[in-house]
Amino acid sequence: MINKSSSRASCRELFKQNGIMTVYNLYVYELLMYFKKNEHVYILRSDIHSYNTRNNNKHQIPYSRLNKYKHSYMVSAVAIFNKLPSDVRQLNINYFKDRIVPWLKKNPFYSLDEYINIIFCLLQCSKYPWTIWH
Repeated sequence: MINKSSSRASCRELFKQNGIMTVYNLYVYELLMYFKKNEHVYILRSDIHSYNTRNNNKHQIPYSRLNKYKHSYMVSAVAIFNKLPSDVRQLNINYFKDRIVPWLKKNPFYSLDEYINIIFCLLQCSKYPWTIWH
């Protein structure tokens, strides 16, 4: 129906062509922007201990005893933000937004697991050192 495509066609390519974000992409975007605006509230793992670990530049996920809080946006935002590469995480909010929005428009997600798997695969791939963010 959109762009005269058949009713059985996948919408993934249509989202890419038209620069439209899926609902999951909008959710990821809102989580990332919430975290970036409130980054000062969260603590880094390096503030907790002085050991030089590979994850010391990531933010500590707040402790949550209840599932209601564990699945809240405040906790999810930290987990989603920590998945990003460190050079993207360190950008100021304007440059951060300029890099995230086009990337989300190029990669329409149909679930949060899909987002996490793509980020994980990109981090493991040494051939392409995050040129997609530039």
